[in-house]
Amino acid sequence: MAGSTIFQLLPSLEGINDGSELMMEYDLTDCFVPSVADYLYDDCNRKEAFDVLVRHLTYRDTGYGADSDKYLSSFYSNTKIHDKDGLPEAFIVFHKGFKSFYFKRAYEAYKKNAEAMTLEKFMNGLTMFAFKNIIDDRYGYYIFDECRSYSTLDNWIRDYLKDDEESKFYLGTVINYHY
Repeated sequence: MAGSTIFQLLPSLEGINDGSELMMEYDLTDCFVPSVADYLYDDCNRKEAFDVLVRHLTYRDTGYGADSDKYLSSFYSNTKIHDKDGLPEAFIVFHKGFKSFYFKRAYEAYKKNAEAMTLEKFMNGLTMFAFKNIIDDRYGYYIFDECRSYSTLDNWIRDYLKDDEESKFYLGTVINYHY
């Protein structure tokens, strides 16, 4: 079994500054744990997790995102923004065109796999699991939003970001999960 991470991203610092809107494990135990995860654990380094998310969003670790800086910028401060949990300020700015940039590689992989699909491959559970994960990685990163709901990173990008607008989101709590 493996694990991944749930990131809380909010459009303002308001709920993060006073700690009132921070995601807690109990926000996820009645819905996320039985449907996606076996259990949650918050033993993670917030800064390292944030860096991994930014690398994933820009494909910097694959070489694919060589020009990714024009689509996304991020900031992580060592200065705490409130005393309750002592969270440093961190945010991601999704620039115009990010959504197309992010989905381009998955779209190309989807087309390639669809063209190569045979009836035998279509009947194979592992093949179809990998095919579906190109569209939406069920066991990848999740985003917990201002409506206090969670969605996969891919679906969150599809639903919350507009390709022709710039959007800024602040990092709240980070919780790991095991599946």
